[in-house]
Amino acid sequence: MKLLLEDIEAKLLEIDKNVFYGAVKSSKIKNDEWNYIVFNRADLSLNSNKTSSNDTYIVTIVRENWIEEGLAEKVIKTMESIRPGMKFANTKSPYTYMVKPGTQEVVVEALSLEFTNARKRCCQ
Repeated sequence: MKLLLEDIEAKLLEIDKNVFYGAVKSSKIKNDEWNYIVFNRADLSLNSNKTSSNDTYIVTIVRENWIEEGLAEKVIKTMESIRPGMKFANTKSPYTYMVKPGTQEVVVEALSLEFTNARKRCCQ
């Protein structure tokens, strides 16, 4: 059985050829363009009766200039298709902006989407 992180990476690669886990080293960015998706685990929490837990994942879309219309929805649909327990957290998803280092004009837009994956507790 493949790990969930491998499943996430494979599905996101169907959307974008530049997908990274955790963080992105500038040497890994092709053509020096900031157009990629990065995902990571954010936290693990137990439910109130401690019989199951939720993993939280963050998927961040990064694009020079702006994120194209419909891409966020495509990522949400793709992530929710990975496993039945994977759901969009339906929290506010912040857009952030920065000027690309080494330039004075290139604006980078990033959108972080939060997902939860419910799982039953295996060991008691």
